[in-house]
Amino acid sequence: MTGGNESWPDLGSQNERLVVPLADQDERLLDPQIAQKAGLPVEPRPLVPRSRPAADDEPDGQAAGSGQRGWSGLRRLRRGRPVAAAAAVVSLAAAALAAGGLTAPHQASAATAARPDAGGWRITLNLTAKHNPQFTAITATGPAAAWAFEAFDPGTAAPAAWQLTGSGWHHAAFPGKSSEQVVAAGSTSASNVWAFTQKNFTNGPSRALRWNGSGWQVLGTFSRAIGGAAVLGPRDVWVFGVDVFGQKELGARHWNGHRWTTPSSGHGLVAGNGLAANDVWAVGGKQVAHWNGHTWQRTSLAGVLPPNTLLAHPFMEGIYEQSPSSVWAIASGGRQDEGGPVILLHFNGHSWSKVAQRGFGDPVQIVPDGSGGLWIPVPGLSGAPSQILHFTGGKLHQVALPITSRRLIVQAIAHAPGTTRSFGAGQIHKLNSLGLGLHAVLLQVN
Repeated sequence: MTGGNESWPDLGSQNERLVVPLADQDERLLDPQIAQKAGLPVEPRPLVPRSRPAADDEPDGQAAGSGQRGWSGLRRLRRGRPVAAAAAVVSLAAAALAAGGLTAPHQASAATAARPDAGGWRITLNLTAKHNPQFTAITATGPAAAWAFEAFDPGTAAPAAWQLTGSGWHHAAFPGKSSEQVVAAGSTSASNVWAFTQKNFTNGPSRALRWNGSGWQVLGTFSRAIGGAAVLGPRDVWVFGVDVFGQKELGARHWNGHRWTTPSSGHGLVAGNGLAANDVWAVGGKQVAHWNGHTWQRTSLAGVLPPNTLLAHPFMEGIYEQSPSSVWAIASGGRQDEGGPVILLHFNGHSWSKVAQRGFGDPVQIVPDGSGGLWIPVPGLSGAPSQILHFTGGKLHQVALPITSRRLIVQAIAHAPGTTRSFGAGQIHKLNSLGLGLHAVLLQVN
């Protein structure tokens, strides 16, 4: 175990793991600016292919590549977290993602703080092991306290937990099953940490587990898959299902400290966030829903989303409640091949409006950055460039990644409460070989 400090250096474990370099010099995979500072020879390459001209909605002239996203029986496994064999990824729900342009109307009360070390994401833990490891979920309970969850090839190993304490990241006990992965995590304190699992590549079963400060306890099992969750307290937790074509979904389930209840108004919701027991927001399809303590009241956002076409079906993907009069939601235009556009929406306490749009990619999450802005991970799940988008100053910016976006997938971001620090969880894979040669990586920005 390595001693910890604010930089939290890379750690290895005793389970055939190695801390590995961020890039192979022969492959020249570091981003050009980073490599040049390190004295490495590089061949500069664009973050996105040059083969497609910029679209009309890309005023900055950035081109975006198209991927090979297929619409299969599972339209998407929530949060886009495949566990690793490339064939399994392709057969289920890979999404091709990249970047484009934006617009920002004046009427939204957008975040305007300075960008906190934007582009300063760095890898703090880089692990290799058997069975293609990757980090699939992360939650933070303090400036130097967090949990991250690691997954492996289906059926090969149980998911693992890593805990960040004052001494750095270390492996922690976790009652996972070899057939499952952790798809979401949330917390409100160091003694109230939740992990939500689902069976790999299926629409269930799933489980809800809670860390009480001394041990993990299974507090719920469900026959359908969990895709998202909102943890408001030890006795106030919501789980949400997965949007699945032609299959029954979980809907919204609520934990009141004693049992799970199923409000009939919660059908079709896939992600949520809230501030109080009677103030929770969720999304599903083209709708947002607000829980007032008794029922989910729904609002259609079809009017501010792109229209359906033969090859595009927009959908809501995540939501974050900043205050009762400032709620942010993220959506995708759902284009068949390239995904996107990424669409940021805002509720000002009275109505919803579109704040920004960026050309390609399916976002998976929206979280605060601690300075009034927002982080939006957009993983490139079928070989397209992965992105982290940063919303600040009324605009969406694509930030620099520590290695080439064609090797790195960031699947989840967690903000450390009370700070401008955030953590990321994901994987490094071989260049242009999604699902092969995986390393499990954790990232940090502050």
